[in-house]
Amino acid sequence: MRIPVLLTSLLGLFVCEPLSAQDLVAGGLVAEAQGTDDTSLLGARQQRIKRLMNDLESKFTELASKLREEQPDQAKKLEDAFKQSKELLLMQRMDQITALLDAAKLESATEEQGQVVGDLKALIDLLLYEESEYERLQREIEQLEKWKESLEGLIKQEAELQEETEILEDPKKAEEVLDAKMKKAQDLIKKQEELLARTEVSNGSDVDALDQMADEQAELRQETKALAEETDSEGKASSALSKAANSQREAENQLGQAKPKEAAVSEKKAIEGLKKALKALEQEKEQLAKMAGEEAAGKLSEKQSETAGETDELAQEMAEAGEPKDGEDSPAASVQKAQEQMNQAAQQLGQNQAGKAGENQENAQEELQKAKEEVERQLNELRDQAQEEQIVKLAEVFQKMLETQRSVTGATKAIAERRGDAERLRRADRIELRKWAKAERSLEEDAQAAEQLLIDDGTSIVFRDVVGFLQTEIANVSEMMERQQTGLLVREAHIEIETTLQELVASLENTQMGQPQQGGQPQQGGQPQQQRQSLFPPLAELKLLRLTQQRINRQTTAMEVGKAQPEFADLLEDRYDNAAAMQDKLTNMTRQLATQLQPTMTQEDPNAID
Repeated sequence: MRIPVLLTSLLGLFVCEPLSAQDLVAGGLVAEAQGTDDTSLLGARQQRIKRLMNDLESKFTELASKLREEQPDQAKKLEDAFKQSKELLLMQRMDQITALLDAAKLESATEEQGQVVGDLKALIDLLLYEESEYERLQREIEQLEKWKESLEGLIKQEAELQEETEILEDPKKAEEVLDAKMKKAQDLIKKQEELLARTEVSNGSDVDALDQMADEQAELRQETKALAEETDSEGKASSALSKAANSQREAENQLGQAKPKEAAVSEKKAIEGLKKALKALEQEKEQLAKMAGEEAAGKLSEKQSETAGETDELAQEMAEAGEPKDGEDSPAASVQKAQEQMNQAAQQLGQNQAGKAGENQENAQEELQKAKEEVERQLNELRDQAQEEQIVKLAEVFQKMLETQRSVTGATKAIAERRGDAERLRRADRIELRKWAKAERSLEEDAQAAEQLLIDDGTSIVFRDVVGFLQTEIANVSEMMERQQTGLLVREAHIEIETTLQELVASLENTQMGQPQQGGQPQQGGQPQQQRQSLFPPLAELKLLRLTQQRINRQTTAMEVGKAQPEFADLLEDRYDNAAAMQDKLTNMTRQLATQLQPTMTQEDPNAID
């Protein structure tokens, strides 16, 4: 049995076999009138459904086992469906329904049956679900991002191991490096204390002197930052130096503002930070004396073996995901080579051969960096494809919404014409208008889905907020239709929604037809591009910005006319609030676009927005 056949059987559970409320009530009435046990007959039908479900659950596992090698994705669907069925306790709940039917508790049975039907539909949705191209790309992007993070962590670990290996190889040199850092820290403390003494005696009246002191403080801050960069970024010394530099920046600003008292407080904090850094460096030197001999090399060998194991796990994960281990540019191949270099380094450290181990550690880092760069290249490529797919998906959503809106607009207009000047709609028209109001309301969900796509992308300035504004407009006009209104406000709102959708579709079509915006030009030396490009070019967003401003102007005029209809006072107030909020957003978006457009306007035709 394959999934389609299995699905047909599952559908039969609630399309052909379910016990409707009418079935249950009818069975109960017959039982009550005739004194028979028809509810037990209903219970028997429920038991039959349970047997079918039990048969299906067994087929889930049987078919999943057969498909596991040839169709792993399909097998996973079946396994997930079986797991979900167990988590939902479907079999136990069907027994409960049977018991309720046998006890003639029809209302409770109906309620529980409705919940089970909903859960069965969810199972069918799970089995029918097919991953979209955009979802596939997003899944692969997430996987690559995870690999990139793992590679960065391994590179960092291996660099730290190499530093420790260099200490083993030449402890005297390492001691000299630490002594030089400690000397710099001592000099910084002395200079900062001298500056503090001058700051404390200043009354703030000599502005020129304070400016000179602010310049000196800036120089000290730069020296402190430089020492922090020379120090282990994860160590206590580096952290203390960074905090000291922040305090020095505060003191620098306060001296420049002629606030010597406040500056003195900040300078004292800087001195505390510098002294903490010096103490941490002294502790490192004490630790250095213990990191000599075969015992230290053995411990370092163990740490190197652990990192090699983590690297091997990453290589295996890449292989299981289909990443080839062969090929010059394969990340998996580079990771595997790095792991081999790490194993050699671990072996050499165990033999107290720090010099050779250091070379292998450096080679391992180069291979990991190579893998990282290839992963970044693949990431950029997939992100480009995902953005292109996103544009296609958005265009489809907006085109579908536009077609629906045109139908709603036409139908509502026809109802309004039949209504004429009548205050109340005919019953048939009320029923039809409710249908079209529901269709209009469904567009709100489509707009929300489109807005979420744009939020997930995170690069759009104008499109996202325009779609959000569109969503509120759809909700507003839906409510008017639900109130059985077909007048001028409704018709103008429909036209504005259509216009917005047309503009969105046109913008997306132009983006698809134009040059790709995402990829850009390759960087020198084949380095992967790091900067994320916008889903839409700035000029396309500027055009939409202008059209949105024009639309808000038209809506403001329409709302002024609508004041003559007091029954819409609450809706008009909401529309005013929405328009005001969008106007504020347009102001902010204009500023952001101006910043983006400055470099591009010299390259593109400024008349393109006309």
